[in-house]
Amino acid sequence: MRDIGKNIRTARSRKKMTQDELAEKLYVTRQTVSNYETGRSRPDVDCLLQISEILGVEIRELLYGPEESPERKQAKKRLIVACSILTAGGILTMLAYTVFREWAGTYYFVMPMFGIRGFVIPLLLGLLGWTLLQACGVYLGARAPQGKAMQWIRLAVLIGISVCAVLLLPMFCKILMYAVQQIIAVCTDTRFLGSVSLEFLPVWDTVATKLFFFFYSYPYAAVPIGAALWLVSFPKEKK
Repeated sequence: MRDIGKNIRTARSRKKMTQDELAEKLYVTRQTVSNYETGRSRPDVDCLLQISEILGVEIRELLYGPEESPERKQAKKRLIVACSILTAGGILTMLAYTVFREWAGTYYFVMPMFGIRGFVIPLLLGLLGWTLLQACGVYLGARAPQGKAMQWIRLAVLIGISVCAVLLLPMFCKILMYAVQQIIAVCTDTRFLGSVSLEFLPVWDTVATKLFFFFYSYPYAAVPIGAALWLVSFPKEKK
């Protein structure tokens, strides 16, 4: 209720009404309306009822502000989920990476560390990029650009991300299998269980390997990719 004046000003501006016009309808001076909106004084209940009728809003909106739209509530929920995943994933990743780095020096088992550096960290950074734009959308009102050009850009981004995912999926599965074998070998104090071939198709392997080591070496490149994914995923989200 501390923002009654701000709520009155917002509703008046939305109605495209001046302070003079509102004052005339309330039979008060413009200074009185200005005092209401700046918080120097507060309208009584009868005056609030009059203002709500004149501006065409519920009195609850004048008291507590406009109710959040379902779209904005959903956007906030997605932001909370993303922040929770980032926090938990970041902590677990740091702990796991510390352990696997020790294994790499002791047992020469590097695949778990490779998997984290090449896949997990870029994924978390991509989620960070998405989360940053989602926060800007929720709290700063940022919106994706519209128009025909943006539609083509949106399509290009989706195709690019899909191609990267398809290229990296076989390598991800094989590195995961290899890493699991190494983890089992260390945890059970047994000999290494063998190896998993990382070969798939010659050209495919060449491109996928270069892509993998790109994200391995430059994981922060995933941040703008995550931001681009937000742009293509929620182009029409409303506040």
